[in-house]
Amino acid sequence: MKIKNIFFDLGNVLVYFDHTILLNFFEINEKNNNKLKKLFIDFNCGRISAQDFYIRIKIYLKKDISFEKFKKIWSEIFELNNEMLDFAVLMKRQDKNIFIISNTDELHFNYIINKWKELEQFDGYILSYRVGAMKPDPVIYKYAIEKYNIIPQESLIIDDLPENIEGAKKFDFNTVLFKDNGDFKEKISKFDF
Repeated sequence: MKIKNIFFDLGNVLVYFDHTILLNFFEINEKNNNKLKKLFIDFNCGRISAQDFYIRIKIYLKKDISFEKFKKIWSEIFELNNEMLDFAVLMKRQDKNIFIISNTDELHFNYIINKWKELEQFDGYILSYRVGAMKPDPVIYKYAIEKYNIIPQESLIIDDLPENIEGAKKFDFNTVLFKDNGDFKEKISKFDF
């Protein structure tokens, strides 16, 4: 079957990120990392606002920091993967529908979309904080199928995490586990566009 729809993950597919910047600044270690995990999940699922997230982080980590500075440190961890963006643009020019499907929060997504305007040309965005669920939760894949009225067998999901790939396969999506640009070029050649 020809691929008509392509879903790109954000983190480590369309954009690279370096969490060590955050971990170092906020002095997050294994001891307090586990306690913060639920807070991160709540933020990524849109259960709490950016302002609430900031206040809770500030209190929990005992950091005296303004919201503006927090947003800057929280979001300036990304770098565009130009090769993958070029591939997305090429697919768009070939009349494919291109989407972003990502576990992300409102601060990160707003930063990325404002910094790289090229990402505005995507046909849709399936974002965990808007959907209320994170990959590999079936909810996010169902949402993508229903919202954009797509057939999974005519669709390809590109993600860097094996568990997200497995989640997509349960809905009969074609998948590529992204490792790096070279590996991706090799894997993508087997699909019919």
